[in-house]
Amino acid sequence: MKTCSGYSTSSARIRSAGCWPFRRRTTLKRVAADGRVEQTVDRRPIWLAYTPQMFRLGLLRQALTGAAQAGAEITDEASAIEWLGHRPRVVEGRADNIKVTRPDDLQWLQLQWGSR
Repeated sequence: MKTCSGYSTSSARIRSAGCWPFRRRTTLKRVAADGRVEQTVDRRPIWLAYTPQMFRLGLLRQALTGAAQAGAEITDEASAIEWLGHRPRVVEGRADNIKVTRPDDLQWLQLQWGSR
């Protein structure tokens, strides 16, 4: 699998969709409602999807509109495309390309980049 530095933005035209996740390195645990570990999860097939994600605008609009009308839980652009039945192409990204979704993500980013 190539990394994102090996692709241009035109590469996302392949099958009209793409995202830049990276492989999960930490140990994953499945935890029960009582707070106890049920299982250590195989991390090899687990990827964290960050940005950028690139999809054709019409397809993305169709996915987001349909998912919203259906009440589907959509977590990112790729999940909306998946909801339509498509399988976005994965191009390995970098772990330091974080997705800012919570206040602590922004704080981490400011600490990492504040001195530059």
